[in-house]
Amino acid sequence: MLKIFNPIRARIIDLYKSRNYLSPRLFGYPLAWINRRLAFKTTFIGVTGSVGKTTTKDICKGMLSEFGVCGGTHSSTNTPLGVVAALLNLRRFHQYFAIEMSGTPPGALDYSMKIVRPSIGVLTSIGRDHYKAFGGVENIASEKKKIVSLLPNDGVAVLNMDDAKVKQIGEEWTNRKVWVGRSAEATVRLIDAKSNWPAPLSLVVEHNEKRYLVTTNFHGEHLALSVLCALGVAVALNLSLEQAIKGIAKVEPTTSRMQIVNGDDGVVFIRDDWKAPEWTLQAPIDFLHHAVAKRKVAVIGTLSDFSASDSVKYKQVARRVMEVADLTVFVGPNAHRALRARRHPDDCSLMGFERSVDAARFLKQELRSGDLVLLKGSTKADHLSRLLYDRYKPVQCWRDDCGLREFCEQCPKLYEPYDRGKHRSASSSVLTKTLGEASSLWGKRQDKPIVIIGLGNPGLEYENTPHNIGYRVVDTLAKRMGACWQECSQGTMASGDISPGNPVTLFKPSTQMNFSGEPVRQFLLEQNGHPENCIIVHDEMDLKIGDARIKSDGSSAGHNGVKSVLLALGTYSALRLRVGVRATETRARAKQLVLAPFAAEDRGRLDDGVAKALTLATQAVHQFQGSRSIVSRPLCRDSQS
Repeated sequence: MLKIFNPIRARIIDLYKSRNYLSPRLFGYPLAWINRRLAFKTTFIGVTGSVGKTTTKDICKGMLSEFGVCGGTHSSTNTPLGVVAALLNLRRFHQYFAIEMSGTPPGALDYSMKIVRPSIGVLTSIGRDHYKAFGGVENIASEKKKIVSLLPNDGVAVLNMDDAKVKQIGEEWTNRKVWVGRSAEATVRLIDAKSNWPAPLSLVVEHNEKRYLVTTNFHGEHLALSVLCALGVAVALNLSLEQAIKGIAKVEPTTSRMQIVNGDDGVVFIRDDWKAPEWTLQAPIDFLHHAVAKRKVAVIGTLSDFSASDSVKYKQVARRVMEVADLTVFVGPNAHRALRARRHPDDCSLMGFERSVDAARFLKQELRSGDLVLLKGSTKADHLSRLLYDRYKPVQCWRDDCGLREFCEQCPKLYEPYDRGKHRSASSSVLTKTLGEASSLWGKRQDKPIVIIGLGNPGLEYENTPHNIGYRVVDTLAKRMGACWQECSQGTMASGDISPGNPVTLFKPSTQMNFSGEPVRQFLLEQNGHPENCIIVHDEMDLKIGDARIKSDGSSAGHNGVKSVLLALGTYSALRLRVGVRATETRARAKQLVLAPFAAEDRGRLDDGVAKALTLATQAVHQFQGSRSIVSRPLCRDSQS
């Protein structure tokens, strides 16, 4: 019967993979189910956990290949659809099949366990990964528990004894289990683990009162857990540990999981850029601490899954990294928050860049032979691997809003010329320009008018909201100057003297806040203006109501309206007048507050903030008239009156 069915099955699977004729959800799931049920002689291993899933699965695949033909999931395709795709590649000659299973979203493990029905379930750890999706660690533990509770009665659970929540789950499992960890009670006990760069990770483990030396190609002591779990699988299958250790020694690091990339110029990169939950950051920091290198460089992207505010957390993380790294570079919309950890105003051991392309230019000039560079970020949010590839071949795609959860080296657009018309930014019709391009567009700034731009949303419904504080400041300034607003092609404008002999032009774009860039750009071109003669007035949720500060350069600090303007102008050198709009007692996220009306009790302090903003604006205009020179740097500096 199998001889008749197998060719038919192969043809149906080929059609499924082509996706030209069959719906993946309609036909893929039942085909995978059938394929699994026909694998009578295959042993299935399911792997899940908050960290280490992919590395554990890959080590298992390499180790089990010493004993027979082993298949499994590719890369990190651990969703239910990824599990289906793996099962469609299952063949009857597979003796072992290792499948990585994600516990996100809630309930995902129910389906994966039902269709795979593994006889061995591996649970690496339970942490805060996907904390926001589950609403708490207890809910995460309940989901991960299914890798054990849904095993058959003759199944074996391989469990990390050093994790309190995993241990609790294991104690509830009454059937066979293999404990791994440092505890003296562990079945496979970790006696010692060392990973001092350039030496790779090596372990001394104990099983049945016999000790084994395990050599690997990995780096970072935290990967010892994945090695232990794989050895636990070998014990569960009653395989020879000596032969299993030989198999582990051949396994190479998983892509973007402490993966070593040696450059031709003597710079060594450690790619740990698949994802970056804040609670996992200490492990690569410890790796840098123990590493031996001429200079240690840490490049940090977007962090995720923490409950504290961005302002506090990025500053705390920056301080931790600076303790072990000679140079720390933050990349992304929150980079400016990390810069608050600088020891002094001219501290160049901590740098921040909102755009990846700016970070790449900096690192291309800064890195030198002997540097050990850790890349820690999120593939979906940052694509930090471009910083590596650009050193050896100019990268063409520098999109920071890509959002694809795939490696850049697998994308054909990495080295293709960027299609600006096709991939137009939602915030501006003019994408980021280099400073050289900006200079050719705007010319010299001397003797050009000074323009104060108030950002906000047009319409009476937004009049008393935090997002409209920019409008409010320039309206108050126009009233003080005795200037009248008049319609223009891009919004409304007014002109007058902010102080005797110091004329300024005021401008309010007529578009929604997040699309302010193009109107501002067009207005400056019409007025023969210059970005470095501008003051952009906007709301700042990081400042309390009543406060105001001038920011002389740097990123948009995550403010989409400011980002739109900076992208359109092609420079970071426009002054930002940041007016505080955060109530002292609030802890809500900014996007929930910026369009909500101010509370009545906050309006007195709000007037104080507007008055302070007017004072700072006047001082800035005087400085414009006196110096007409602003140095553009990729650093954020605030001045306070």
